[in-house]
Amino acid sequence: LIWLVLGRRESAVVLLATKAYQSLAAGPWLAALCRPGTVVAVLQNGIDQVERVGPLVPDAEVIPAVVLLAADRVGPDTIHQASAAALDVPVSPGGRIVAELYRDTSMRVRVLDDFRTAAWNKLLINAVVGAMGALTLRDISVMSAEDLRAAALPLAEEVAAVGRAEGAAFGDDAASRMLDVMATRAPGHLSSIAADR
Repeated sequence: LIWLVLGRRESAVVLLATKAYQSLAAGPWLAALCRPGTVVAVLQNGIDQVERVGPLVPDAEVIPAVVLLAADRVGPDTIHQASAAALDVPVSPGGRIVAELYRDTSMRVRVLDDFRTAAWNKLLINAVVGAMGALTLRDISVMSAEDLRAAALPLAEEVAAVGRAEGAAFGDDAASRMLDVMATRAPGHLSSIAADR
């Protein structure tokens, strides 16, 4: 959990970067850091960040964020970053404040009209690539193995179908395109779900 202040006092931004299941335990910290007008950017996986964190900070603006970053902890104080860092946030006053926070950094921030699709796309990646990595204890290049791709495709298609039903703008080929991208992206990177296992 990191607290940052942008310029004026009324532009306080809290970045909640715990695991989703740790949100409730972070409640006392959030209560101490937040006041009316605070923006809480929830940098957690999932599609329910606002519903999960909002009740903990009723006077703050909760901004869900999709973090796209392949990074691995390789030692107690060492991280290997295998891809460029990117952050997606929805169009809103708080989303623009979060984007401004990273304006002069290497973090690419997109403020999206269709944040729902971005969130579901990340869930599609996590549900499939994370599951395959956790089951095999292999990095994400496991998606290039034809037998595992064949096993992963029905799962990916099911997640994409649920995403479409929930309003994500997925084409009919969303599942296979995601698998194609992940088969060559950040070789050697172990998904956080596999790392947790």
